[in-house]
Order: sequence, then C-alpha cells, then structure tokens
Amino acid sequence: MLAIFRCNEIKDEALAKFEKEISKIQKDSNSSLVSQFKATCEGIKKGVLEMYDETANLYHEKIYIEIRDQLIQHLLSIFYICYTNQG
Repeated sequence: MLAIFRCNEIKDEALAKFEKEISKIQKDSNSSLVSQFKATCEGIKKGVLEMYDETANLYHEKIYIEIRDQLIQHLLSIFYICYTNQG
C-alpha cells in the first residue's frame, strides 16, 4: 500500500518537474510544426523516467514497474495528441 502511494507521488513529482516542457510542446504543436518533435518528446520522456526511476526503484518491484508503465502511457497519450495536432 505504501509503495503504491509513494510511487504515484514520485510519478506526480516527475511530471510536475517537466510541466513547462510538456506545456510548451503542447502549445507549440497546436500552432505549428515542431522542429525536432521526436527528439523533444524523447528528451522529455527520458528526463521524467530518470527522475521517477531514481527514487521509485527502491519500492516493491512489481508496483514500481506497474506505475512506471502508467507514466509511460500517460506521456505517450500527451505526445500522441501533440503529434496529431501537427497534421
């Protein structure tokens, strides 16, 4: 139970730290084609996951991986919307 709570908290902290970058790519993709879109998304994803992994890997492995997968899916859904906005 503690692992679920703490891993979700760490996930939220990682997303909050990259809030500006995520908002920027969302805003930019609504108005124009984003140069280096793939690299930008990969950089954000890498940064968020590194921050999450740094602390969350200390908790129960199954919970850690499950919430990490949720985090990846959340980021991919954001990036997918950004990608379709460019079309």
